[in-house]
Amino acid sequence: YGADSPSDFDALKGSLTDRIRAVLNKGAALRQIEQQEQVSSIEGLTQPELYVLAEVAGSIYMPHTGVSVYSVKNQLEQVLTGFGFSLGLRRLVSRDFVRVDEERDHNGETYDALFLTEKAWVWIEAHEELFVIRRPSKEQHQ
Repeated sequence: YGADSPSDFDALKGSLTDRIRAVLNKGAALRQIEQQEQVSSIEGLTQPELYVLAEVAGSIYMPHTGVSVYSVKNQLEQVLTGFGFSLGLRRLVSRDFVRVDEERDHNGETYDALFLTEKAWVWIEAHEELFVIRRPSKEQHQ
């Protein structure tokens, strides 16, 4: 390309513009694929639903106790956006897998807690293979 030639500059400009568009289109296509994978159904649940369900189930100490919404959301921030958490929780509530109730802490302060329903536990037990039940042994980490 000649520095003094307007036609060469226009050709370079067109080439760069086409390249930038191709990169942007590729990025958009990859984001779309990633989004489709994030919402693809796993045994009837989307990934956000499955993450929220697993975190709630894993955080409950006794079958009929709840866990604070804040602590579940906080734990899931590593894998889900705020939107992903809200969407997963909303869908689980609409499926009657999770209910939200007000609880009191040891100081009498109220907070929103998540409880799994019997319907959720039945689904979890029927799909136990989707969940990590045992921690890997220490030898596997070395």
